[in-house]
Amino acid sequence: MANTKNLGAALTQGATQGQLKMADVQHTHPPTFSFVADPLDADDWLRDIEAKLVLVCCDGTEKAAYAAYNLQGTAAAWWQSYKTLIPLDEPITWTVFKEGFRSAHVLSGLMEIKRREFLALKQGNQTFLEFLNQFNYLSQYATEEMLTEYRKVKLCRRRLNPELKHYEDFGGQGSPSQRECEGSARGLQAQMGGKKSHQ
Repeated sequence: MANTKNLGAALTQGATQGQLKMADVQHTHPPTFSFVADPLDADDWLRDIEAKLVLVCCDGTEKAAYAAYNLQGTAAAWWQSYKTLIPLDEPITWTVFKEGFRSAHVLSGLMEIKRREFLALKQGNQTFLEFLNQFNYLSQYATEEMLTEYRKVKLCRRRLNPELKHYEDFGGQGSPSQRECEGSARGLQAQMGGKKSHQ
């Protein structure tokens, strides 16, 4: 009898905790996803929902369940079908969800195109801030190249126009951080009159 009460209490507590976590997730106003108009929108949705689920400290299986809850229309139909392909004894983790979602909604070749776009990026006619925004946005597609702060700074600096990348004070001494480089480059651009520079 005591074991039955303990089991009932544990199930009730687990259900209550699940409801509380769902409420926490909903308070972040997670985006919904229904179909792909632009494959990059699907990838952006995946990143947005993951950031919100990390915020409320979801584990891998909770992330998958709550992300799936925010699928609608054809995306929800895809998920119902996709789940049947996963063995019953295999937990549906965030990694499983993410890989399945990307394979269905994000063209694999598109990620490589964006990675190459990042690797080919140069400041050109952009102001430093315009370039930096583009650099930071595209860097999400080149995670292997951005493993350390040092590599990120080196990549960023290499793509700047000559008058910025060869300036002695750029980024301070030693191995500057991304923030130090950004501050130095902004200052240099301001000294140059804030003009768009040309290669």
